[in-house]
Amino acid sequence: MIFILMGLGVIGLYFAIRFFALQESIKKSNENLKEVLKDLEANRRVRIVVPNKKMEEFLETVNEYLEVAQNERIHHLRKEQEFKRQIENVSHDLRTPLTAVLGYINLIDLDTLKQDEKEYIEIIKKKAKALQRLISHFYDLSRLESSNYQLNFIEIDIKKYLREILLTYYQEFENRHIDVNLELEENAVLAKLDEEALERILTNLIQNAIKYAESDLKITLTQGNNRIQIVFENDSSELCEEDIGHLFERFYRKDSSRNSQSTGLGLTITQYLVEAMGGKIKAELLNQRLRISIIF
Repeated sequence: MIFILMGLGVIGLYFAIRFFALQESIKKSNENLKEVLKDLEANRRVRIVVPNKKMEEFLETVNEYLEVAQNERIHHLRKEQEFKRQIENVSHDLRTPLTAVLGYINLIDLDTLKQDEKEYIEIIKKKAKALQRLISHFYDLSRLESSNYQLNFIEIDIKKYLREILLTYYQEFENRHIDVNLELEENAVLAKLDEEALERILTNLIQNAIKYAESDLKITLTQGNNRIQIVFENDSSELCEEDIGHLFERFYRKDSSRNSQSTGLGLTITQYLVEAMGGKIKAELLNQRLRISIIF
């Protein structure tokens, strides 16, 4: 009787150990599966530590589904990368002839034309510039999303750059009757940034202000506590809270915007560039005033 009880005890102990070992193995397999799902591009499979026929059959089915998902993911990424390369190539190929077209348009002596002919030329010029902006934005976005996009960090005076770029838009502000108020640091505001990226960021923010501002634009540049903050703030009764959540999405445009030539890519590119240089950008709507702030 004692030997029977001892035998039953040994058998019970074996199954208990087996149960807890299998339970621990399932836990590890579950953790393994979560890790695999985080990175479907990696060619990984879920394993079980303790041999168990039913669990092995189950994990074999799971791994088959993982393989299908991984292959689909890789195929999708390759197609996406190929599409981006095509966009970049097409955009690049279109930029040169379009620049030439604009150059020839600018060479036309408007004084020799009739009034209606002048209007036709202005329409052609406006549409060509809109197409040029669209192509430029597509090209910039495709480059930013590629893994080989490189930034060249040098010491830049943000205050100087901001003033220079604003001057190039003086006439547009005048035409739209937008008053520009600057609150800048007295001294130079120096930071290690990419020169081309900073120019694109400031240009996009100015163009966005021209698009949405109704009467005024306030630009603030401050420095302190080891950070630099740039704020663009303008009145805009057309925007609502729902719009703010979409401003940085590609191709998003406010339907009632007066500027029908918007590509919907400017702020998307701005966000990419700001974050690529280690900064943060956010948009807020405060008392019907759009406030876009950048911190480096």
